[in-house]
Amino acid sequence: MERLSLAPARRESIRSARRDAPRLVARLADVRGRTAAYGILSGVPELTLTWARALAGPSVARRHLDRHLRSGRRIRTLATGDDVAALGVPRGRRSVRS
Repeated sequence: MERLSLAPARRESIRSARRDAPRLVARLADVRGRTAAYGILSGVPELTLTWARALAGPSVARRHLDRHLRSGRRIRTLATGDDVAALGVPRGRRSVRS
């Protein structure tokens, strides 16, 4: 890896992902609930999550990783419920189904 033209911080991120991902997969192997999985996965760097997913194979751990990586965990919402109501959409669950 030292032969690659990577910044030192990037090299360290890769080293950390390679070190931490196998342990992450092992921890997720016995987790059944989404909340427990989220507790383990929140705050884990994206590179580590991605490497763990590559190592997980078809497993419970992979399903947790897939869900977490797809969840929009770091994306801020573009509109609130108040914004939608201001556009004239009635409040309540019925507006979601329409």
